[in-house]
Amino acid sequence: MTIGLTQEHRDLRDAVRAFANRHITEATLREAADADKEILPGHFNGLAEQGLLGLHLPEDAGGAGYGLVELAVVTEELGRVMAPGPFLPTTLASAVLHAAGHRTHLAALASGTSVGAVALAPGTLALTRAADGTVTLTGTSGLVVGGHLADVFVLPAADGGRTTWLVLPRAAVDTTDVRSHDLTRRSSRVTARSVPVPAADLLDLAPERPRDLAATLFAAEASGIADRCVTT
Repeated sequence: MTIGLTQEHRDLRDAVRAFANRHITEATLREAADADKEILPGHFNGLAEQGLLGLHLPEDAGGAGYGLVELAVVTEELGRVMAPGPFLPTTLASAVLHAAGHRTHLAALASGTSVGAVALAPGTLALTRAADGTVTLTGTSGLVVGGHLADVFVLPAADGGRTTWLVLPRAAVDTTDVRSHDLTRRSSRVTARSVPVPAADLLDLAPERPRDLAATLFAAEASGIADRCVTT
């Protein structure tokens, strides 16, 4: 049983499965698990060349014009081979940015020239709003899957009794690697020290939306992993 609902979905599944069988082997997994730090796997560029990183994004943003269901089909297949690397963190980041109407980073994330990551819990991250309208971010995030490789971070922060999501480049923050049970895709925490946040980088979306998107994609990946467990 797979996520695919239509023949087009099944064709997509078969194409991704063929790619994964060629490029993501047991040796790929061992290399990722044995590395001292997470490295960008060779197949990541191949996923970008196949258009899979931008499958869910509109064509005018560098994507393929499909949606979340198609992305879930791909994510399930990559979960089936336990693909190392930042495919899910990057596509989740771009899905959140697209949902917020924030287009600045979409083309780079879709092409694989930038890697994205999302913190699902704010930790101690908090926004401070000055009287002149200046907004700054301070604190340390919750866990960020794939944060070691990320160029773009989507982060939640406490904001006067509510949660506000924002996007920042890697150069604006510090990252600390965290020991992870998953050696093929590791986690970090992001620390901001009075980082100015432009108004355009404060995301306009419901606070629960990024977590809903994350739940969808992680569930798709888990479905693929579960299938591997019962068929191998």
